Amino acid sequence: HELRTPLTRLRTTLELARRPGRAPSELRAALDDLAIDTEELITLADGLLDLGSLETDRASSTVAPLDARAVVRDLVAARPVVTAPHGPPAWVAMGEPELRRAVTNLLDNAELHGLPPVVVEVEVGGSRVGITVRDHGPGMPPGFGRLAFEPFTRAPASAGRSGTGLGLAIVAAIASRNGGEVAALAVGVGSPFGVRLELPR
Repeated sequence: HELRTPLTRLRTTLELARRPGRAPSELRAALDDLAIDTEELITLADGLLDLGSLETDRASSTVAPLDARAVVRDLVAARPVVTAPHGPPAWVAMGEPELRRAVTNLLDNAELHGLPPVVVEVEVGGSRVGITVRDHGPGMPPGFGRLAFEPFTRAPASAGRSGTGLGLAIVAAIASRNGGEVAALAVGVGSPFGVRLELPR
């Protein structure tokens, strides 16, 4: 369904543009619409390819220890509404590109669907490092927390907003691939909403 919608729009726009007597301004508007739908398809295809490779390829068993706190601070530096975590190194056993992708998706999700301020916490405990991204939006509806990490699953309140519905699914695939977990936090009314990514040290 997610692919069918932009493809249907592409076909409809092309059919209308090919009708005789179209004015130059109408053709320019059609080209603008086609460009938007094409970009949406490219984003969807890239996300699906990434998700497929994460679910089928095995993570490398030989990776150098990575300071998750430093990676998070670097990603947060360009986001003025996000509070960066402070503290000593928090070492995790995974590749940097995957960690950056997972945290970026969590930050994008919080900024798109939540409300500022967004706060990132990095905690070390036992054999795990926890990365929690909290925002002050309404959070997810009751019972939606588990579904949120399925591909193309979006809360009703997200209808009409940009996004592919793959961001949290990719985070979940990265976590699983590296022996970790991700979950929406159960918070009370008026409390900051959060998603927590746990990774092995």
